[in-house]
Amino acid sequence: MLPGEEDLTGAATWKESNGQRKSRMQSEAHGKHPLELGNLTALRELYIGYYNAYSGGILPEIGNLSQLVRFDAAYCGLSGDISADLGRLQNMDTLFLQVNALSSSLTLELGNLKSLKSMDLSNNVLSGEVPTSFTELKNLTLLNLNRVGVSRQLQLLLLRL
Repeated sequence: MLPGEEDLTGAATWKESNGQRKSRMQSEAHGKHPLELGNLTALRELYIGYYNAYSGGILPEIGNLSQLVRFDAAYCGLSGDISADLGRLQNMDTLFLQVNALSSSLTLELGNLKSLKSMDLSNNVLSGEVPTSFTELKNLTLLNLNRVGVSRQLQLLLLRL
């Protein structure tokens, strides 16, 4: 067991795909994310969602995964803020955080994700306004903010895209 993994049960599975490693947590995993996750700097795809039961929020160390293209943490019980460190992931094209208990306002750093094509933040308890930095997401083809509680100025924002 790695230091920092004491509260995580279940196992990570690793799969090679065209020379790129992917991580997928088994459906029985629950507990806290291991701190060593931030050391996997060559990781391109991270799937930890879909009925895993984690405690806490998105670790700031995720910002170290500079090659990350896809991050899927849907349906896994995340709570707290959407980490501003996600905004450091310049290669990210897919971000799925739907159906969690994320309860902050939308972080303006998400507007830094210029490669982002798909973002689903639906069914969380987010508040506030959609940051104007989202107008910089010119490659965005899917944006789901259904049932998140952000203010209704979304239509005006979308007119700028």
